[in-house]
Amino acid sequence: MKLKLTFLSVIAMTLFALTSCSTEAKKIEGSWNIYSFTIDGTGQQLAPSGITFEKKSETLYSVKGNSGINTFFGDITVKGSKFTPNENFASTRMSGDPASMKYEDDFIKCLLGATKTSIYTENDTEFLEITNSKEKSVLVFVRK
Repeated sequence: MKLKLTFLSVIAMTLFALTSCSTEAKKIEGSWNIYSFTIDGTGQQLAPSGITFEKKSETLYSVKGNSGINTFFGDITVKGSKFTPNENFASTRMSGDPASMKYEDDFIKCLLGATKTSIYTENDTEFLEITNSKEKSVLVFVRK
């Protein structure tokens, strides 16, 4: 139950940070794969992880993703800049080896404390960057 609440918090805070601007919200729809992850300037060993946003209606997004070991999925209601996970939101609760669990914990901490988010393009490739100033971590995703 605690992991489910953590994932709900992760998604709610991430979506709020990622869509603070309506233009950014429109750009976020689609799938993103992890590209890089740094903590205090040090590159981390990557695990397969990513997130997908799919608009279902004017105020409803389907969200799914993987944070290394566990997956999360469900619907998010979007009203202005407020994002609320619906009752059908859930996640798996699997355990893994210590290194994978550490990666997932750091991944979630970065998302939970996101302080800055941007979408940018380099050499015709679109990137989504999520920064957590408190944890000194940066997740960078590349559009699929």
